[in-house]
Amino acid sequence: TYPGGRIDQKTGVFRYKYDEYADGYVGTAEQIARAYLKDRAAQFGLDADLSTLKTRMIKYSKGGAHVHFDQVIGNVPVFGARLVVTLNPDNVVTFVANSFHLNVRNVPGSAQISESQAIEIARQYLNVTGRLFGRQRTQLVLFESKDRGTELCWQVIIPTEQPLGNWEVMVNAVDGRISNVRDRRMLENGRGYIWDPDPLTTANVSYGGAYTDNYDQDSNALNDERIEVVLRDLTYENGVYKLQGPYAVLADKESPSDTFPELADSAGFKYTRSQQEFEDVMVYYHIDLSTRHLILDLGYDDPDQREFQADPHGLSGDDNSHYIDGDNYVAFGEGGVDDAEDADVIWHEHAHSFQTNLTGGMSYSGETMSLQEGSSDYWAASYSKSINTYHWGYVFNWDGHNEFWNGRRCDLDWVYPDDYVYGHDGGQIWSSALMNIWDDLGRTLTDELFIETHYLWGYSPKMQDGAQAYIQADRNLYGGEHLSVIVLHFDEHGLANWDDYMATIVHTPLSDTDDYQNDYPVVATITPGPQPLDQNRLWVIWGIGSPTDTLLMQPTGNADEYQANIPASGDNIDISYYIAVVDQADQVTYDPPNPPDTLFTFHVGADTIKPVITHTPLEDQAQQDWPATVSATVTDNYGVDTVICYFSVNQKTLDQSFGLSSAGNDLYSGAFPVSVQPNDSVFYVIKAFDISNNQNQSQSPATGEFSFRILRGKGLIEGYVDLTDNSDDSGVAIYLSGSLEDTTYSDASGYYSFAELDTGTYNVRPQMDGYNSTPESVNDIAVQQDTTSDVNFTLDPIISGLADGAGNAPTTYKLEQNYPNPFSGSRREAVTMIKYQLPKAGQVELAIFNIRGQKVRTLFSGFQNANYYVARWDGTNESGRKVSSGIYIYRIKAGDFVQVRRMLFTK
Repeated sequence: TYPGGRIDQKTGVFRYKYDEYADGYVGTAEQIARAYLKDRAAQFGLDADLSTLKTRMIKYSKGGAHVHFDQVIGNVPVFGARLVVTLNPDNVVTFVANSFHLNVRNVPGSAQISESQAIEIARQYLNVTGRLFGRQRTQLVLFESKDRGTELCWQVIIPTEQPLGNWEVMVNAVDGRISNVRDRRMLENGRGYIWDPDPLTTANVSYGGAYTDNYDQDSNALNDERIEVVLRDLTYENGVYKLQGPYAVLADKESPSDTFPELADSAGFKYTRSQQEFEDVMVYYHIDLSTRHLILDLGYDDPDQREFQADPHGLSGDDNSHYIDGDNYVAFGEGGVDDAEDADVIWHEHAHSFQTNLTGGMSYSGETMSLQEGSSDYWAASYSKSINTYHWGYVFNWDGHNEFWNGRRCDLDWVYPDDYVYGHDGGQIWSSALMNIWDDLGRTLTDELFIETHYLWGYSPKMQDGAQAYIQADRNLYGGEHLSVIVLHFDEHGLANWDDYMATIVHTPLSDTDDYQNDYPVVATITPGPQPLDQNRLWVIWGIGSPTDTLLMQPTGNADEYQANIPASGDNIDISYYIAVVDQADQVTYDPPNPPDTLFTFHVGADTIKPVITHTPLEDQAQQDWPATVSATVTDNYGVDTVICYFSVNQKTLDQSFGLSSAGNDLYSGAFPVSVQPNDSVFYVIKAFDISNNQNQSQSPATGEFSFRILRGKGLIEGYVDLTDNSDDSGVAIYLSGSLEDTTYSDASGYYSFAELDTGTYNVRPQMDGYNSTPESVNDIAVQQDTTSDVNFTLDPIISGLADGAGNAPTTYKLEQNYPNPFSGSRREAVTMIKYQLPKAGQVELAIFNIRGQKVRTLFSGFQNANYYVARWDGTNESGRKVSSGIYIYRIKAGDFVQVRRMLFTK
């Protein structure tokens, strides 16, 4: 990433142009965009005459105009190639997103395969047997494949229920080969109930007890969390009310077939949670509410968002939900917790429609997919937190975080790129950054900037591109007024660099004081950002109660240090202030970052408040770790003078002491200065004194003493592993992680141990090729001094022999279709079974391959006798990680016998 944008390292052209301000152009939005690109054609890898640019659309938002261009070679569009130029309301170019394919220069040959032939080739490849839930569509495109480069292809879209997916198949238009296959659905592995937003949040409880799915049954606890709401603008037709309105329409798009309630009484849409109609009502209510928020509250009225269609019971009852871009609707599955019963799932899926309708269409792969999933998570969390803050950091509170799946979070401190992981989970960086901004700016403003950002994204933004677009959205709408907050939180998550945008203010806030006669110096170190400081606009804004007056900060003579003195204004008052720094480009940096909602405040007057001591009492200590350190966080409104630990050994009369030194950030610590022996008892208290004239003091604990014992040894984790098909249990690798990482191996009896462990939390996992373990691992084992934890495992072979009932060996080779198929890795302990038979003994290999022919897992390789066998695959690769959703091939080789079959795995 370059300060002015993101540059393609291979070609040297701009993929994203940030912080642009190109004025002086006149004409329509399209004319200005073309003129701008013509002047900078080389920067974006374009021909000087812009001959490959074809205007796709022009979208308008509150932040300006967004001109979309397709890359076209010989009247054939280049797949995934989009260029978007954003103009602010003053017709100044401010942002460019460029995903043109620079190595595509000509059309390789002419189409020999017809449109209808391409459809048939794609259908045969997918083995389509289910009904379609949308239109089959085709387009002739130039597609860049990994093995051939530029190909002339038919892009064939087939939305089908078997194999389930909104499939995109690239069929080479010259020779008919399959060049690429992907599922275009925007999936969410949700299983939820619908309340407002869910029963756990409104009850302020965690999942469990009376608050469990229990196979979709009614219970008093769950039904009591329902609330009565107004269903706005229902359709009244032929004497009945229907769940159809100007912003939401229920539609039976997918299996299973649905009949939606139509009632003569408009107040009669009242169902218990076990009834299918309950989900109908909740989908209508939340899609309607989400759309109204987009159009009426935020002012983004895209016609594709009106009368938005939703199927509460789709995906053939599977445990996913998805948005189908070609037909612009969402559908919800019913596996685990019914997806349409959790508001987070509904708002999440609805937000995927923004990523098509507001952007003009986006890639759904790599970081762009993570950005989209994180954006949908944010839209759900923003609504949920505005209703109730209980567990607000959980996304899919009711649908996930339970026995069905883990859900996701939007309150993490993850930093890009170190904490980024591919797929849905990677989006938690983006959603967490936005929710941090939400905390400072509030829902409405953060949502508005979030929606505006969609118009700037282009086709394939990465995480940092998304952050730069969000920054530009604030500039386009508010002149960069909120960048102190926005850039602060993006910088915390590694999505932007503070120094590229803002000045840096380092200031220690003034503390309470009992001095009402002398002025109060506000001193700050101010380092310029990309632009020099305006020395006439470095201000302290202050006032009694609320800031009303302005003081100009002056250089102190120290490097980058400035000072302004707040005048003494009387006794027993509260003074509030903040610092505002303006650079020569008129960018303002605030400290604290969001005034007047956040301010520095101090009290002038006599001090009667004691210091506050926060201390975690010491637990029993191992002798070999002595001396122990006492730490405490000590704060005081005026300031801390001294912190002292008083202690004794083997008696409660505290006759010794030592001081705790400041370690910064209000933390004070010190070590015991005496020797101890095993079984000694140590008693202690902590006292703190402030700097006020009253010398206020406090003690922790308030009464009595803390105490701990001196221990001789450390902790132990031990146990046994049992290989169910073998009397010799040796050789199983046992992995320890957590507070310490280590590996050991079981002996013949299955015994293993990890000794001399420090106090901490540990995880234990066994591993042996060809075996599955129950449990897979045991986590969060709390180890203390002098404690022993017993942890045992049972290991079953992946390949099991099966008798035919009469003890006869098979007479032919055979590899059967796996069951279930498709199968989902999102379910706990989800596996698919593969049966095969061998008529004679020999070397056998059974392996899994991806669609590109790359081996992802060997299930068995070795000698087997004639028998019937079953293998189990849990959707993981050789490293134990879940593979991506898609079609997989499994192959058996036994002597001269080779057979291959296909299966479908979904996350």
